[in-house]
Amino acid sequence: MELLFANACLVLRPEGGEGAVLPDGALRVDGEGRIAALGPSATLASPEARAAFGGEVLDLGGRPILPGFVNAHTHLYSTLARGMPLLPDRPPPANFREVLERIWWPLDRALDLEDVECSALLGLMECVRAGVTTVVDHHASEGAVEGSLAAVDRAAAALGVRLC
Repeated sequence: MELLFANACLVLRPEGGEGAVLPDGALRVDGEGRIAALGPSATLASPEARAAFGGEVLDLGGRPILPGFVNAHTHLYSTLARGMPLLPDRPPPANFREVLERIWWPLDRALDLEDVECSALLGLMECVRAGVTTVVDHHASEGAVEGSLAAVDRAAAALGVRLC
């Protein structure tokens, strides 16, 4: 479905500079979810343009539209490990090597492809909720190497997230 966001504050270049913000802007999204046009509301969301538009028009009342954020370092396979308890009969890991040996490597060996995909889906949903549209994933999964990248890719494709 096509969407037209009208009466929006378009932040075009977060770093600033001339033309970085369009205070009364409009943004049209095509049926594939891609930006088809952006510009002043007076042009893209004029009464004539709205009448000719076949999709849904949303008036944002001056709320901002920002470019998607980038998460440049994550480990999606480990999303399900958050809050995982340490073994009660052992002291906490004393160094990074012990963290790998006692937490991450056993987790890696325990994951199957379904686990990898579910963990990626959850991690990517959290990213999308925070406005992240591009993710650089540092994937490692010792127990599910064959096909694990495809599983992470399926999760990203299901949510429309760009993935490196």
